[in-house]
This record gives sequence, structure tokens and C-alpha cells, in this order.
Amino acid sequence: MRRFGPLLVALSLAGLACGDDDAAATDDDETATTETETPVPAGEARVGTVSGRVRLAEGFALPAYPLEALSGAQATSPLPEHCAPIGEDDRYPLALGENRGLRGMMVAATAEDADEFTERLGETEPKEHVVTITDCRLRPALITATKGDQLVVRNETQHPFLPRLGPSAFMQGVQHGESVEFTMERGGVTPLLCGFGSPCGRTDVVVLYRPVHTVTEDDGAFTLPNVPTGMPVTIRAWHPVYGNVDASVEVTLDEGGSQTLDLVITPAGSPTATDSDSETPTTETDSDSETPAADSDSDTPAETDSDSETDSETD
Repeated sequence: MRRFGPLLVALSLAGLACGDDDAAATDDDETATTETETPVPAGEARVGTVSGRVRLAEGFALPAYPLEALSGAQATSPLPEHCAPIGEDDRYPLALGENRGLRGMMVAATAEDADEFTERLGETEPKEHVVTITDCRLRPALITATKGDQLVVRNETQHPFLPRLGPSAFMQGVQHGESVEFTMERGGVTPLLCGFGSPCGRTDVVVLYRPVHTVTEDDGAFTLPNVPTGMPVTIRAWHPVYGNVDASVEVTLDEGGSQTLDLVITPAGSPTATDSDSETPTTETDSDSETPAADSDSDTPAETDSDSETDSETD
């Protein structure tokens, strides 16, 4: 377990650069054998795979958001009768699975040198990420995206909603079967909510600067297939609800190689869960850990308050 300043984790998705070795020795009588590094074609990836599992430390219960964090100050109308009200179960963005595996955690790769990290990734294309409003709830609870990606919010409930991403004043009503799109133009951590109408729960949108990230599955399992090789890379597991606490391991992969990790989240404070195998969340996180401040010296996304007018971009 590692703790960082009031920002989630230094999520600079970075890298290191090294040039070709030029070695040639000659004299009048003989020519020495010259060994040079084979150039890698521009745009070709030099990556390996990191997989593993993210687990919650024994004795700790799942963290939760306060109810007011699920609707935002702008939600003014109740949900329709055919949808259950936003309640206790909605407060928990994570789920505890087999062997205390955490479903819904972000896992991302970071490094010291952003330029080399990016170069070793090769060419990448923007992606589209879909969030649905199903049974008056945003699903899934966490999206990890890369700067430049598209976020599509699709309404699958027989009720109109006004999705709102962070402090943006832009809101577009979406009827059943309609969608609204957002372009991820800046890095950061921003809640997607519904305002000026009925609430729709919450999806945390984490926008990173490099496309080496994923979200854990039911048992906490994850696979990162595009981790740069031949350089130290830090693999971090984190979620906005944990504030300043994450789990991280440094790895160095051979090209085409792989490594398996076990990342354990140990929240701040003393263990509180009475049954280490229980899947029932029982505790709430401190309010101070809910909104990490931006770290202006890194490529680190910072969470923003959905009702704030402050732009949270970190360069």
C-alpha cells in the first residue's frame, strides 16, 4: 500500500528513451565486428503483458460514497415510480469477490519518462466508451479512458435524463433510446451525474494521458496487454473512492514478456470488517479523501467536484 498527496496517485503514464548503440572499431589491418541495436520501425509497439488480481486487505470493509455524492446539487426531481430510489446499495462503487478480489478498480501503468513510454507503445487510436442509464442508474460505476477518447451516454430507461460530466455547463436531455457524447479533452477524474431533473447515480470517469489502463473484473482480475518493455514501469491499482490510497508494484518486462502481480489495497486506519469474507459493505470513507487536489507537476488526473466552476485539467 502506498499513500500519495491529495491526488489519487501519480498517474503519469510515461516512459524512457534510449538510442541505438553505435559501435564500430577499425584499424589498417582488420575490421572489428560491429554490433548495433536493430532499429524498431516507427509506430511499432515494444510491449509485454501484466496480469494479476487486486484484493482488499483482510479486515477492511468496502468504502462508500455519501448519498449526496450520487445525485449532485443540481438534481431536482425524484425518480419515476418504476425505478427504485437511490439508496444504500448505490453508495458502493466496488464489489468484493472470491478471495477478497475487488471488482471495479482501475489498474494503470506509469513511468518516469513520458516520451519513451509513449514511443514504446507505438501508434494508438482514440476509443469509444459506453455508459448506459439502465433502471435509472448509470452503468458501469467506473470508466477509464485516454485523453481524446469519446464517452457515449445511452439512455435505456423509459424516462428522460440530463447527463452532466463534471463542471461543464453543457447538458443535453436524452430520451429513451437516445445518446449524448462527450470528448475527453483533459486528464482528470470527473463524476458523471444527472442534473436539473432526476438523479441517475454516479459513474467516475478517469481520463489518463496514455492508453495503458483497465478495470478489474468480478474477482479482481485484470490484464494489461500493452505495457512498455525494457524500462521500469509502475503498475498501480486505485479508485476515486479510496482517495489517497493505492497499491503499486514496479516491473521491467522483456519485449513480448509477461508478469503476474498481486496488488493489495490497504485502506488508511484500522481494520473494521468483522468478517473478512463478507461481501456486505459496512464502512464509509472519510469525506476528506473524496476529492483529491490536482498535482500540477505531473500527468496525474485529479478528481473534480461536479458542482465546481474550477477546471481540473492537469498538464
